[in-house]
Amino acid sequence: MKRRIFRAIVGVALLVCTAASVLMVSSLFQTISDSEMEKLRDLTALAARGLALEGEGYLSDPALAGYRITWVDRAGRVLYDSAAPANTLENHLNRQEIRDALETGTGESRRYSDTRLERLLYTAVRLPDGTVLRLAGGQQALWSLAGEMVVPALLTALVALVLSCILGDQLAQRIVEPLDKIDFSAGGKGLQYPELNPFFDRIRSQQQTLFDHAEVLRRKQDEFEQITGSMSEGLVLLNRKGQIISMNRAAARLFSAPENPVGAELLALKDTEGLRALLHLAQEGERGEALLHLVDREYQVTASPIVTQGRLSGVALLLFDASHRARAEQMRREFTANVSHELKTPLHSISGCAELLKNGMVQQEDVPSFAGQIYGEAQRMIRLVSDILRLSRLDEGTEELRWEETCLRTLAREAVERFASVAEKMKVTLELTGGEGRLVSIPQHLAVVIHNLVDNAIKYNRPGGRVTIRIGEGVKTVSLTVEDTGIGIEPQHQARIFERFYRVDKSHSKAVGGTGLGLSITKHTVRVLGGTLHLVSTPGEGTRIAAAFPRTPGEEPALSAPSGER
Repeated sequence: MKRRIFRAIVGVALLVCTAASVLMVSSLFQTISDSEMEKLRDLTALAARGLALEGEGYLSDPALAGYRITWVDRAGRVLYDSAAPANTLENHLNRQEIRDALETGTGESRRYSDTRLERLLYTAVRLPDGTVLRLAGGQQALWSLAGEMVVPALLTALVALVLSCILGDQLAQRIVEPLDKIDFSAGGKGLQYPELNPFFDRIRSQQQTLFDHAEVLRRKQDEFEQITGSMSEGLVLLNRKGQIISMNRAAARLFSAPENPVGAELLALKDTEGLRALLHLAQEGERGEALLHLVDREYQVTASPIVTQGRLSGVALLLFDASHRARAEQMRREFTANVSHELKTPLHSISGCAELLKNGMVQQEDVPSFAGQIYGEAQRMIRLVSDILRLSRLDEGTEELRWEETCLRTLAREAVERFASVAEKMKVTLELTGGEGRLVSIPQHLAVVIHNLVDNAIKYNRPGGRVTIRIGEGVKTVSLTVEDTGIGIEPQHQARIFERFYRVDKSHSKAVGGTGLGLSITKHTVRVLGGTLHLVSTPGEGTRIAAAFPRTPGEEPALSAPSGER
Protein backbone atom coordinates (compact mmCIF):
# COMPACT_ATOMS: atom_id res chain seq x y z
CA MET A 1 0.00 0.00 0.00
CA LYS A 2 2.82 2.39 0.87
CA ARG A 3 4.42 1.74 -2.51
CA ARG A 4 1.19 2.49 -4.34
CA ILE A 5 0.72 5.73 -2.44
CA PHE A 6 4.33 6.71 -3.17
CA ARG A 7 3.90 5.99 -6.90
CA ALA A 8 0.64 7.96 -6.94
CA ILE A 9 2.24 10.98 -5.29
CA VAL A 10 5.23 10.97 -7.66
CA GLY A 11 2.97 10.45 -10.66
CA VAL A 12 0.70 13.32 -9.65
CA ALA A 13 3.73 15.56 -9.09
CA LEU A 14 5.08 14.77 -12.56
CA LEU A 15 1.67 15.26 -14.12
CA VAL A 16 1.24 18.62 -12.39
CA CYS A 17 4.75 19.67 -13.39
CA THR A 18 4.09 18.77 -17.02
CA ALA A 19 0.72 20.49 -17.04
CA ALA A 20 2.25 23.58 -15.44
CA SER A 21 5.03 23.64 -18.04
CA VAL A 22 2.50 23.37 -20.86
CA LEU A 23 0.34 26.09 -19.37
CA MET A 24 3.35 28.28 -18.77
CA VAL A 25 4.61 27.93 -22.37
CA SER A 26 1.11 28.56 -23.72
CA SER A 27 0.64 31.58 -21.50
CA LEU A 28 4.07 32.94 -22.37
CA PHE A 29 3.39 32.41 -26.06
CA GLN A 30 0.08 34.25 -25.80
CA THR A 31 1.71 37.11 -23.87
CA ILE A 32 4.49 37.47 -26.44
CA SER A 33 1.94 37.31 -29.25
CA ASP A 34 -0.16 40.07 -27.70
CA SER A 35 2.94 42.20 -27.11
CA GLU A 36 4.10 41.77 -30.71
CA MET A 37 0.63 42.61 -31.97
CA GLU A 38 0.52 45.79 -29.89
CA LYS A 39 3.92 46.85 -31.18
CA LEU A 40 2.91 46.11 -34.75
CA ARG A 41 -0.30 48.10 -34.29
CA ASP A 42 1.64 51.16 -33.15
CA LEU A 43 4.14 50.93 -36.02
CA THR A 44 1.31 50.63 -38.54
CA ALA A 45 -0.33 53.81 -37.22
CA LEU A 46 3.04 55.59 -37.31
CA ALA A 47 3.73 54.43 -40.88
CA ALA A 48 0.26 55.55 -42.00
CA ARG A 49 0.86 59.08 -40.74
CA GLY A 50 4.33 59.16 -42.29
CA LEU A 51 2.95 57.94 -45.64
CA ALA A 52 0.20 60.55 -45.55
CA LEU A 53 2.69 63.38 -44.80
CA GLU A 54 5.80 62.37 -46.70
CA GLY A 55 4.51 60.07 -49.37
CA GLU A 56 5.86 56.69 -50.55
CA GLY A 57 9.44 57.63 -49.62
CA TYR A 58 8.63 57.23 -45.93
CA LEU A 59 8.07 53.52 -46.41
CA SER A 60 11.86 53.09 -46.70
CA ASP A 61 12.38 54.42 -43.17
CA PRO A 62 14.87 52.24 -41.21
CA ALA A 63 12.41 52.14 -38.30
CA LEU A 64 10.22 49.91 -40.45
CA ALA A 65 13.01 47.51 -41.34
CA GLY A 66 12.22 43.92 -40.45
CA TYR A 67 8.55 44.29 -41.26
CA ARG A 68 6.79 43.59 -44.54
CA ILE A 69 4.94 46.69 -45.81
CA THR A 70 2.09 46.39 -48.27
CA TRP A 71 0.07 49.27 -49.72
CA VAL A 72 -3.17 48.45 -51.62
CA ASP A 73 -5.87 50.55 -53.22
CA ARG A 74 -9.57 50.37 -52.63
CA ALA A 75 -9.90 47.54 -55.18
CA GLY A 76 -7.29 45.43 -53.43
CA ARG A 77 -4.57 45.89 -56.03
CA VAL A 78 -1.10 46.06 -54.55
CA LEU A 79 0.46 49.48 -55.03
CA TYR A 80 3.64 48.75 -53.06
CA ASP A 81 5.20 45.76 -51.29
CA SER A 82 8.52 45.72 -49.54
CA ALA A 83 9.07 42.02 -50.13
CA ALA A 84 8.14 41.59 -53.82
CA PRO A 85 7.31 43.60 -56.93
CA ALA A 86 3.74 44.91 -56.73
CA ASN A 87 2.79 43.72 -60.21
CA THR A 88 3.63 40.10 -59.30
CA LEU A 89 1.29 39.93 -56.31
CA GLU A 90 -2.32 38.79 -56.41
CA ASN A 91 -5.26 40.92 -55.34
CA HIS A 92 -5.41 41.35 -51.52
CA LEU A 93 -9.06 42.23 -51.19
CA ASN A 94 -9.84 38.82 -49.74
CA ARG A 95 -7.41 39.34 -46.83
CA GLN A 96 -9.26 39.61 -43.53
CA GLU A 97 -7.27 42.59 -42.25
CA ILE A 98 -7.70 44.46 -45.60
CA ARG A 99 -11.48 44.01 -45.62
CA ASP A 100 -11.76 45.08 -41.98
CA ALA A 101 -9.62 48.21 -42.61
CA LEU A 102 -11.71 49.20 -45.65
CA GLU A 103 -14.88 48.79 -43.65
CA THR A 104 -13.90 50.06 -40.19
CA GLY A 105 -10.60 51.87 -40.67
CA THR A 106 -8.40 49.25 -38.92
CA GLY A 107 -7.97 45.53 -39.20
CA GLU A 108 -5.68 42.79 -37.89
CA SER A 109 -5.26 39.01 -38.07
CA ARG A 110 -2.93 36.12 -37.14
CA ARG A 111 -2.27 33.27 -39.52
CA TYR A 112 0.29 30.72 -40.53
CA SER A 113 2.23 31.47 -43.65
CA ASP A 114 2.80 28.50 -45.93
CA THR A 115 5.53 30.29 -47.79
CA ARG A 116 7.50 31.46 -44.76
CA LEU A 117 6.57 28.53 -42.52
CA GLU A 118 5.93 30.76 -39.55
CA ARG A 119 3.09 32.48 -37.81
CA LEU A 120 2.57 36.08 -39.00
CA LEU A 121 0.81 39.02 -37.39
CA TYR A 122 -0.98 41.51 -39.66
CA THR A 123 -2.30 45.05 -38.88
CA ALA A 124 -3.88 47.40 -41.47
CA VAL A 125 -4.98 51.05 -41.43
CA ARG A 126 -7.14 52.90 -43.97
CA LEU A 127 -5.56 56.12 -45.21
CA PRO A 128 -7.50 59.31 -45.84
CA ASP A 129 -7.47 58.69 -49.60
CA GLY A 130 -9.15 55.32 -49.13
CA THR A 131 -6.07 53.19 -49.69
CA VAL A 132 -4.88 50.72 -47.05
CA LEU A 133 -1.44 50.34 -45.48
CA ARG A 134 -0.59 46.95 -43.97
CA LEU A 135 2.36 45.83 -41.88
CA ALA A 136 3.23 42.21 -41.29
CA GLY A 137 5.63 40.88 -38.71
CA GLY A 138 6.76 37.35 -37.90
CA GLN A 139 6.12 35.74 -34.52
CA GLN A 140 8.19 32.99 -32.88
CA ALA A 141 6.35 29.66 -33.32
CA LEU A 142 5.03 27.79 -30.32
CA TRP A 143 7.22 24.75 -30.88
CA SER A 144 10.22 27.01 -31.14
CA LEU A 145 9.36 28.67 -27.90
CA ALA A 146 8.75 25.21 -26.36
CA GLY A 147 12.17 24.12 -27.61
CA GLU A 148 13.75 27.01 -25.84
CA MET A 149 11.86 26.04 -22.67
CA VAL A 150 12.96 22.37 -22.75
CA VAL A 151 16.02 22.77 -20.55
CA PRO A 152 14.32 24.90 -17.90
CA ALA A 153 11.31 22.56 -18.00
CA LEU A 154 13.55 19.49 -17.57
CA LEU A 155 15.39 21.11 -14.69
CA THR A 156 12.08 22.02 -13.09
CA ALA A 157 10.79 18.48 -13.66
CA LEU A 158 13.95 16.98 -12.14
CA VAL A 159 13.69 19.18 -9.05
CA ALA A 160 9.97 18.32 -8.80
CA LEU A 161 10.76 14.61 -9.16
CA VAL A 162 13.38 14.68 -6.40
CA LEU A 163 11.15 16.68 -4.09
CA SER A 164 8.13 14.49 -4.85
CA CYS A 165 10.16 11.34 -4.10
CA ILE A 166 11.34 12.71 -0.75
CA LEU A 167 8.04 14.24 0.23
CA GLY A 168 6.07 11.33 -1.29
CA ASP A 169 7.93 8.78 0.84
CA GLN A 170 7.37 10.79 4.00
CA LEU A 171 3.75 11.46 3.13
CA ALA A 172 3.12 7.81 2.27
CA GLN A 173 4.69 6.80 5.58
CA ARG A 174 2.49 9.26 7.47
CA ILE A 175 -0.60 7.98 5.64
CA VAL A 176 0.19 4.30 6.19
CA GLU A 177 1.47 4.58 9.77
CA PRO A 178 -2.01 4.93 11.37
CA LEU A 179 -3.17 1.94 9.31
CA ASP A 180 -0.22 -0.14 10.54
CA LYS A 181 -1.21 0.64 14.14
CA ILE A 182 -4.85 -0.42 13.73
CA ASP A 183 -5.99 -2.94 16.34
CA PHE A 184 -7.98 -5.38 14.24
CA SER A 185 -8.88 -7.38 17.33
CA ALA A 186 -10.79 -4.31 18.50
CA GLY A 187 -12.43 -3.91 15.10
CA GLY A 188 -10.37 -0.90 13.99
CA LYS A 189 -11.11 1.34 16.94
CA GLY A 190 -9.01 4.53 17.20
CA LEU A 191 -8.74 4.88 13.43
CA GLN A 192 -7.68 8.40 12.35
CA TYR A 193 -9.51 8.18 9.00
CA PRO A 194 -13.28 8.54 9.45
CA GLU A 195 -13.73 7.68 5.76
CA LEU A 196 -12.71 4.09 6.55
CA ASN A 197 -15.22 3.64 9.40
CA PRO A 198 -17.82 1.92 7.15
CA PHE A 199 -15.10 -0.47 5.99
CA PHE A 200 -14.11 -1.37 9.53
CA ASP A 201 -17.74 -1.63 10.58
CA ARG A 202 -18.06 -4.34 7.97
CA ILE A 203 -14.83 -5.96 9.17
CA ARG A 204 -16.18 -5.97 12.74
CA SER A 205 -19.41 -7.58 11.53
CA GLN A 206 -17.58 -10.23 9.53
CA GLN A 207 -15.12 -10.78 12.37
CA GLN A 208 -17.99 -11.41 14.78
CA THR A 209 -19.57 -13.77 12.28
CA LEU A 210 -16.29 -15.67 11.97
CA PHE A 211 -15.97 -15.83 15.77
CA ASP A 212 -19.51 -17.19 16.04
CA HIS A 213 -18.86 -19.79 13.34
CA ALA A 214 -15.54 -20.75 14.93
CA GLU A 215 -17.28 -21.17 18.30
CA VAL A 216 -19.96 -23.38 16.74
CA LEU A 217 -17.28 -25.45 14.98
CA ARG A 218 -15.28 -25.72 18.21
CA ARG A 219 -18.34 -26.94 20.13
CA LYS A 220 -19.15 -29.45 17.43
CA GLN A 221 -15.54 -30.61 17.37
CA ASP A 222 -15.57 -31.00 21.18
CA GLU A 223 -18.85 -32.92 21.00
CA PHE A 224 -17.48 -35.13 18.24
CA GLU A 225 -14.28 -35.83 20.18
CA GLN A 226 -16.21 -36.54 23.40
CA ILE A 227 -18.57 -38.92 21.60
CA THR A 228 -15.87 -40.71 19.64
CA GLY A 229 -13.46 -40.61 22.58
CA SER A 230 -15.90 -42.52 24.80
CA MET A 231 -16.49 -45.17 22.14
CA SER A 232 -15.02 -48.59 22.76
CA GLU A 233 -15.01 -49.06 18.99
CA GLY A 234 -12.20 -47.55 16.94
CA LEU A 235 -13.06 -44.75 14.50
CA VAL A 236 -10.64 -43.36 11.91
CA LEU A 237 -11.37 -40.69 9.28
CA LEU A 238 -8.99 -40.48 6.32
CA ASN A 239 -8.70 -38.10 3.38
CA ARG A 240 -8.49 -39.27 -0.23
CA LYS A 241 -4.72 -39.86 0.09
CA GLY A 242 -5.12 -42.13 3.12
CA GLN A 243 -3.88 -39.52 5.58
CA ILE A 244 -5.48 -39.33 9.03
CA ILE A 245 -8.00 -36.54 9.60
CA SER A 246 -9.38 -37.78 12.92
CA MET A 247 -8.74 -40.79 15.15
CA ASN A 248 -10.38 -41.57 18.50
CA ARG A 249 -8.54 -42.99 21.50
CA ALA A 250 -9.62 -46.59 20.89
CA ALA A 251 -8.28 -46.53 17.33
CA ALA A 252 -5.07 -44.77 18.42
CA ARG A 253 -4.44 -47.57 20.90
CA LEU A 254 -5.05 -50.26 18.26
CA PHE A 255 -2.72 -48.64 15.71
CA SER A 256 -0.12 -47.53 18.32
CA ALA A 257 -0.50 -44.00 16.96
CA PRO A 258 1.52 -41.03 18.27
CA GLU A 259 -0.10 -38.33 20.41
CA ASN A 260 -1.13 -36.22 17.40
CA PRO A 261 -1.56 -38.55 14.40
CA VAL A 262 -3.38 -36.01 12.18
CA GLY A 263 -1.68 -35.86 8.78
CA ALA A 264 0.12 -39.18 9.14
CA GLU A 265 -0.59 -42.02 6.72
CA LEU A 266 -2.54 -44.87 8.29
CA LEU A 267 -0.55 -47.54 6.45
CA ALA A 268 2.62 -46.04 7.93
CA LEU A 269 1.27 -46.98 11.38
CA LYS A 270 -0.04 -50.43 10.51
CA ASP A 271 0.61 -51.87 7.05
CA THR A 272 -1.11 -55.22 6.59
CA GLU A 273 -2.36 -56.86 3.43
CA GLY A 274 -5.95 -56.95 4.71
CA LEU A 275 -5.97 -53.28 5.72
CA ARG A 276 -4.36 -52.21 2.44
CA ALA A 277 -6.99 -54.15 0.47
CA LEU A 278 -9.80 -52.56 2.51
CA LEU A 279 -8.49 -49.03 1.92
CA HIS A 280 -8.06 -49.69 -1.80
CA LEU A 281 -11.64 -50.97 -2.02
CA ALA A 282 -13.01 -47.92 -0.17
CA GLN A 283 -10.95 -45.53 -2.32
CA GLU A 284 -12.56 -47.17 -5.34
CA GLY A 285 -15.95 -46.15 -3.91
CA GLU A 286 -17.01 -49.54 -2.51
CA ARG A 287 -17.76 -50.54 1.08
CA GLY A 288 -15.68 -53.37 2.48
CA GLU A 289 -15.42 -55.49 5.62
CA ALA A 290 -12.67 -57.74 6.92
CA LEU A 291 -11.56 -59.47 10.10
CA LEU A 292 -8.11 -58.16 11.09
CA HIS A 293 -5.77 -59.15 13.90
CA LEU A 294 -4.76 -56.08 15.92
CA VAL A 295 -3.07 -56.01 19.36
CA ASP A 296 -3.56 -59.74 19.98
CA ARG A 297 -7.31 -59.56 19.29
CA GLU A 298 -9.62 -59.99 16.33
CA TYR A 299 -11.39 -56.85 15.06
CA GLN A 300 -14.17 -56.51 12.52
CA VAL A 301 -13.05 -53.56 10.34
CA THR A 302 -15.54 -51.76 8.09
CA ALA A 303 -14.23 -49.30 5.48
CA SER A 304 -16.81 -46.95 3.96
CA PRO A 305 -16.15 -44.33 1.26
CA ILE A 306 -17.19 -40.74 2.04
CA VAL A 307 -18.66 -39.15 -1.08
CA THR A 308 -19.25 -35.38 -1.34
CA GLN A 309 -20.99 -33.92 -4.40
CA GLY A 310 -20.37 -37.08 -6.36
CA ARG A 311 -16.64 -37.21 -5.59
CA LEU A 312 -14.70 -39.30 -3.11
CA SER A 313 -13.55 -37.02 -0.30
CA GLY A 314 -12.34 -39.58 2.23
CA VAL A 315 -12.70 -42.96 3.94
CA ALA A 316 -14.23 -43.87 7.32
CA LEU A 317 -12.90 -46.90 9.22
CA LEU A 318 -14.92 -48.46 12.05
CA LEU A 319 -13.29 -51.19 14.16
CA PHE A 320 -15.36 -53.54 16.37
CA ASP A 321 -13.83 -55.96 18.84
CA ALA A 322 -14.88 -59.34 17.44
CA SER A 323 -12.98 -61.40 20.01
CA HIS A 324 -16.05 -61.88 22.24
CA ARG A 325 -18.13 -62.90 19.27
CA ALA A 326 -15.43 -65.29 18.10
CA ARG A 327 -15.15 -66.64 21.64
CA ALA A 328 -18.93 -67.02 21.90
CA GLU A 329 -18.99 -68.83 18.56
CA GLN A 330 -16.20 -71.12 19.75
CA MET A 331 -18.06 -71.79 23.01
CA ARG A 332 -21.26 -72.52 21.07
CA ARG A 333 -19.45 -75.05 18.90
CA GLU A 334 -17.80 -76.62 21.96
CA PHE A 335 -21.12 -76.66 23.82
CA THR A 336 -22.86 -78.38 20.89
CA ALA A 337 -20.06 -80.92 20.58
CA ASN A 338 -20.03 -81.57 24.35
CA VAL A 339 -23.81 -81.96 24.55
CA SER A 340 -23.73 -84.37 21.62
CA HIS A 341 -20.94 -86.35 23.24
CA GLU A 342 -22.55 -86.39 26.69
CA LEU A 343 -25.88 -87.58 25.27
CA LYS A 344 -24.36 -90.07 22.87
CA THR A 345 -22.60 -92.10 25.60
CA PRO A 346 -25.69 -92.91 27.72
CA LEU A 347 -27.80 -93.40 24.59
CA HIS A 348 -25.34 -96.00 23.29
CA SER A 349 -25.36 -97.74 26.68
CA ILE A 350 -29.16 -97.76 26.83
CA SER A 351 -29.44 -98.89 23.19
CA GLY A 352 -26.93 -101.69 23.72
CA CYS A 353 -28.60 -103.03 26.85
CA ALA A 354 -32.06 -102.79 25.28
CA GLU A 355 -30.85 -104.63 22.16
CA LEU A 356 -29.42 -107.47 24.25
CA LEU A 357 -32.66 -107.76 26.22
CA LYS A 358 -34.72 -107.63 23.02
CA ASN A 359 -32.76 -110.46 21.38
CA GLY A 360 -32.92 -112.67 24.52
CA MET A 361 -29.18 -112.66 24.89
CA VAL A 362 -29.28 -111.89 28.63
CA GLN A 363 -29.62 -114.56 31.30
CA GLN A 364 -32.69 -114.22 33.48
CA GLU A 365 -30.65 -113.57 36.57
CA ASP A 366 -28.76 -110.68 34.74
CA VAL A 367 -31.91 -108.85 33.64
CA PRO A 368 -32.15 -106.69 36.81
CA SER A 369 -28.53 -105.63 36.31
CA PHE A 370 -29.16 -104.56 32.69
CA ALA A 371 -32.39 -102.80 33.69
CA GLY A 372 -30.53 -100.97 36.45
CA GLN A 373 -27.89 -99.84 33.95
CA ILE A 374 -30.61 -98.59 31.59
CA TYR A 375 -32.30 -96.74 34.45
CA GLY A 376 -29.03 -95.18 35.61
CA GLU A 377 -28.10 -93.94 32.15
CA ALA A 378 -31.62 -92.55 31.65
CA GLN A 379 -31.38 -90.70 34.97
CA ARG A 380 -28.02 -89.32 33.90
CA MET A 381 -29.59 -88.03 30.66
CA ILE A 382 -32.46 -86.48 32.61
CA ARG A 383 -30.01 -84.67 34.88
CA LEU A 384 -28.00 -83.51 31.89
CA VAL A 385 -31.06 -82.18 30.05
CA SER A 386 -32.32 -80.55 33.25
CA ASP A 387 -28.98 -78.79 33.76
CA ILE A 388 -28.88 -77.62 30.14
CA LEU A 389 -32.41 -76.19 30.43
CA ARG A 390 -31.51 -74.44 33.68
CA LEU A 391 -28.44 -72.88 32.08
CA SER A 392 -30.52 -71.77 29.13
CA ARG A 393 -33.07 -70.10 31.40
CA LEU A 394 -30.30 -68.38 33.36
CA ASP A 395 -28.68 -67.11 30.13
CA GLU A 396 -31.94 -65.80 28.73
CA GLY A 397 -33.35 -64.55 32.02
CA THR A 398 -36.68 -66.26 31.33
CA GLU A 399 -37.00 -67.86 34.77
CA GLU A 400 -39.38 -65.60 36.72
CA LEU A 401 -38.94 -66.16 40.49
CA ARG A 402 -39.79 -63.93 43.45
CA TRP A 403 -37.25 -62.06 45.54
CA GLU A 404 -38.03 -62.50 49.21
CA GLU A 405 -36.56 -62.51 52.70
CA THR A 406 -34.35 -65.59 52.92
CA CYS A 407 -32.26 -67.28 55.59
CA LEU A 408 -29.10 -68.68 54.08
CA ARG A 409 -28.41 -70.92 57.11
CA THR A 410 -31.81 -72.60 56.78
CA LEU A 411 -31.09 -73.46 53.12
CA ALA A 412 -27.60 -74.72 54.06
CA ARG A 413 -29.06 -76.90 56.87
CA GLU A 414 -31.51 -78.46 54.40
CA ALA A 415 -28.60 -79.23 52.04
CA VAL A 416 -26.66 -80.86 54.90
CA GLU A 417 -29.64 -83.06 55.75
CA ARG A 418 -30.15 -83.94 52.06
CA PHE A 419 -26.50 -84.94 51.55
CA ALA A 420 -26.07 -86.64 54.94
CA SER A 421 -26.54 -90.18 53.60
CA VAL A 422 -24.26 -89.59 50.60
CA ALA A 423 -21.56 -88.09 52.86
CA GLU A 424 -21.86 -91.01 55.27
CA LYS A 425 -21.54 -93.45 52.39
CA MET A 426 -18.37 -91.70 51.20
CA LYS A 427 -17.09 -91.34 54.77
CA VAL A 428 -17.05 -87.53 54.59
CA THR A 429 -17.98 -85.32 57.55
CA LEU A 430 -20.37 -82.40 56.97
CA GLU A 431 -20.13 -79.31 59.22
CA LEU A 432 -22.25 -76.13 59.21
CA THR A 433 -20.98 -73.01 61.03
CA GLY A 434 -21.57 -69.25 61.06
CA GLY A 435 -24.53 -66.91 61.44
CA GLU A 436 -28.05 -66.82 60.05
CA GLY A 437 -27.20 -64.99 56.85
CA ARG A 438 -30.52 -63.18 56.26
CA LEU A 439 -30.90 -61.39 52.93
CA VAL A 440 -33.41 -60.51 50.22
CA SER A 441 -32.83 -62.98 47.39
CA ILE A 442 -34.34 -65.85 45.38
CA PRO A 443 -34.32 -68.90 47.68
CA GLN A 444 -34.56 -71.40 44.79
CA HIS A 445 -31.39 -69.99 43.25
CA LEU A 446 -29.56 -69.94 46.58
CA ALA A 447 -30.55 -73.58 47.12
CA VAL A 448 -29.07 -74.50 43.71
CA VAL A 449 -25.79 -72.76 44.58
CA ILE A 450 -25.51 -74.52 47.95
CA HIS A 451 -26.51 -77.86 46.42
CA ASN A 452 -23.90 -77.72 43.64
CA LEU A 453 -21.07 -76.53 45.89
CA VAL A 454 -21.75 -79.15 48.58
CA ASP A 455 -22.28 -81.87 45.94
CA ASN A 456 -18.87 -81.10 44.35
CA ALA A 457 -17.16 -80.88 47.75
CA ILE A 458 -18.39 -84.39 48.64
CA LYS A 459 -17.80 -86.00 45.22
CA TYR A 460 -14.22 -84.77 44.93
CA ASN A 461 -13.28 -85.48 48.54
CA ARG A 462 -11.52 -88.52 49.97
CA PRO A 463 -12.56 -91.03 52.63
CA GLY A 464 -12.23 -89.52 56.08
CA GLY A 465 -12.37 -86.03 54.62
CA ARG A 466 -14.39 -83.04 55.78
CA VAL A 467 -16.72 -80.49 54.16
CA THR A 468 -17.25 -77.23 56.06
CA ILE A 469 -20.13 -74.89 55.17
CA ARG A 470 -19.63 -71.44 56.66
CA ILE A 471 -22.17 -68.54 56.68
CA GLY A 472 -20.51 -65.13 56.97
CA GLU A 473 -22.18 -61.86 58.02
CA GLY A 474 -21.17 -58.45 56.68
CA VAL A 475 -22.69 -54.98 56.85
CA LYS A 476 -24.08 -55.13 53.31
CA THR A 477 -23.24 -58.68 52.27
CA VAL A 478 -23.77 -62.28 53.27
CA SER A 479 -21.20 -64.88 52.27
CA LEU A 480 -21.35 -68.63 51.75
CA THR A 481 -18.08 -70.58 51.91
CA VAL A 482 -17.82 -74.30 51.13
CA GLU A 483 -14.44 -75.80 51.98
CA ASP A 484 -13.32 -79.40 51.51
CA THR A 485 -10.21 -81.44 52.18
CA GLY A 486 -10.38 -83.27 48.86
CA ILE A 487 -8.12 -83.73 45.88
CA GLY A 488 -7.85 -80.03 45.00
CA ILE A 489 -7.43 -78.45 41.56
CA GLU A 490 -4.24 -77.89 39.61
CA PRO A 491 -3.47 -74.17 38.97
CA GLN A 492 -3.75 -74.54 35.17
CA HIS A 493 -7.35 -75.76 35.54
CA GLN A 494 -8.62 -73.27 38.13
CA ALA A 495 -9.51 -70.54 35.60
CA ARG A 496 -11.67 -72.93 33.55
CA ILE A 497 -13.59 -75.05 36.03
CA PHE A 498 -16.62 -72.75 35.72
CA GLU A 499 -16.85 -73.40 31.96
CA ARG A 500 -19.59 -75.67 30.66
CA PHE A 501 -18.66 -79.37 30.44
CA TYR A 502 -15.12 -78.67 31.63
CA ARG A 503 -13.78 -81.49 33.81
CA VAL A 504 -10.39 -81.69 35.51
CA ASP A 505 -10.55 -85.50 35.77
CA LYS A 506 -13.07 -86.79 33.23
CA SER A 507 -12.88 -90.43 34.34
CA HIS A 508 -13.53 -89.49 37.98
CA SER A 509 -16.36 -87.12 37.00
CA LYS A 510 -18.16 -89.85 35.08
CA ALA A 511 -17.60 -92.29 37.91
CA VAL A 512 -19.38 -90.01 40.37
CA GLY A 513 -22.14 -89.14 37.88
CA GLY A 514 -21.28 -85.51 37.14
CA THR A 515 -22.63 -83.71 34.08
CA GLY A 516 -19.88 -81.07 33.92
CA LEU A 517 -22.43 -78.23 34.26
CA GLY A 518 -22.71 -77.86 38.03
CA LEU A 519 -20.12 -75.12 38.56
CA SER A 520 -21.19 -73.34 35.36
CA ILE A 521 -24.77 -73.24 36.69
CA THR A 522 -23.41 -72.03 40.04
CA LYS A 523 -21.47 -69.19 38.37
CA HIS A 524 -24.49 -68.04 36.33
CA THR A 525 -26.82 -68.27 39.31
CA VAL A 526 -24.51 -66.21 41.55
CA ARG A 527 -24.28 -63.60 38.79
CA VAL A 528 -28.10 -63.46 38.47
CA LEU A 529 -28.31 -62.87 42.23
CA GLY A 530 -25.80 -60.01 41.97
CA GLY A 531 -23.06 -61.90 43.81
CA THR A 532 -19.42 -62.78 43.23
CA LEU A 533 -17.38 -66.02 43.38
CA HIS A 534 -13.87 -66.64 44.65
CA LEU A 535 -11.88 -69.86 44.37
CA VAL A 536 -8.84 -71.01 46.34
CA SER A 537 -7.48 -74.52 45.78
CA THR A 538 -4.31 -76.46 46.56
CA PRO A 539 -3.72 -79.82 44.84
CA GLY A 540 -3.81 -82.65 47.37
CA GLU A 541 -5.12 -80.42 50.18
CA GLY A 542 -8.56 -79.25 49.17
CA THR A 543 -10.65 -76.45 47.70
CA ARG A 544 -12.47 -73.44 49.09
CA ILE A 545 -15.19 -71.67 47.06
CA ALA A 546 -16.73 -68.52 48.53
CA ALA A 547 -19.81 -66.71 47.20
CA ALA A 548 -20.82 -63.23 48.43
CA PHE A 549 -24.40 -61.89 48.00
CA PRO A 550 -25.79 -58.41 48.67
CA ARG A 551 -28.28 -58.21 51.55
CA THR A 552 -30.63 -56.21 49.33
CA PRO A 553 -30.78 -56.32 45.52
CA GLY A 554 -28.71 -53.66 43.78
CA GLU A 555 -25.96 -53.35 46.39
CA GLU A 556 -22.47 -54.10 45.18
CA PRO A 557 -21.05 -57.18 46.98
CA ALA A 558 -17.45 -56.95 48.13
CA LEU A 559 -15.58 -60.20 48.56
CA SER A 560 -11.92 -60.47 49.39
CA ALA A 561 -9.94 -63.66 49.28
CA PRO A 562 -10.96 -65.97 52.16
CA SER A 563 -8.68 -65.87 55.13
CA GLY A 564 -6.23 -68.63 55.59
CA GLU A 565 -5.60 -69.22 51.90
CA ARG A 566 -3.63 -72.29 51.13
